[in-house]
Amino acid sequence: NAEYMGMYGLNPRSISSRIAKKTYGINTLTTFDPERHPLEKKVVIEGEDFCEDVFDAFVRKGDSIGAEEVHTKTYCPVRSRQTVMRVIFYATDKRDVEFVDEAGVYQLGELCIDIGKPTQQVEDKTVKVTLLFGSTHIYASATNKDGTEIKNCEFKFDVTN
Repeated sequence: NAEYMGMYGLNPRSISSRIAKKTYGINTLTTFDPERHPLEKKVVIEGEDFCEDVFDAFVRKGDSIGAEEVHTKTYCPVRSRQTVMRVIFYATDKRDVEFVDEAGVYQLGELCIDIGKPTQQVEDKTVKVTLLFGSTHIYASATNKDGTEIKNCEFKFDVTN
């Protein structure tokens, strides 16, 4: 990443922390809660009730982000025979956001990662998603449980120094 920093003429050490101008996250499914979730978001997968299109925020607008700060979360497939996981990254100007299809939410990019054989246990098919907040870009990566597959992408990072 050293050549990237030089390319923009920035010294990463001079940036102690920045304020995120947007909320960044990915789309997930979560256990359906009739108290919290609208009925039209309910999906039944293998007999379990899930809420779809959930915006799972890694960083929220207004958060202070350190130089080269890393955020990692682990996700599990919802279908037992699933072999690929699509990780779709979203951003919005809003601090509080619940769903990826709300007004003002837009897609930044996506990664598809091979998570194993259909016969493997769901617990063995987890994916670790990491966002590294560089000086001008966010570097996203997804890694499968055994580390045999790593996918990367990047997108512009809007901050106020």
